[in-house]
Amino acid sequence: CEAMFFASSFGFVWTLVTLLVTDPEMLYDGFAFFINTPQAIIWLMLSSIGAYMSVVFVLLLIKVYSTTYAECVKGVRKVCSITVSYYLLGKDKTFGMYHLCGVAFFVGSSVITV
Repeated sequence: CEAMFFASSFGFVWTLVTLLVTDPEMLYDGFAFFINTPQAIIWLMLSSIGAYMSVVFVLLLIKVYSTTYAECVKGVRKVCSITVSYYLLGKDKTFGMYHLCGVAFFVGSSVITV
């Protein structure tokens, strides 16, 4: 928990300094967006809670099972997420030969690993 907090704090400070040095106007636009859109803060907090819970879940998987099974679960989640995005947002997306090869490699590596 502390490591995630310090990593996020370091990332926040790094991003803040980078924006101040390279493009302060973008930083001001971001602050203005949050001031004008208070529900964005709620969505940001929900996203942060979800990210924290996913890390805790993966660490629990590693503790109870093993790193191999945890990686398999993470891979399946990513594949499911991409599949759902194709179904929901697939009007502009096409499923090509590279996608088919990626699915085949994923299934093959899962079969070999498990």
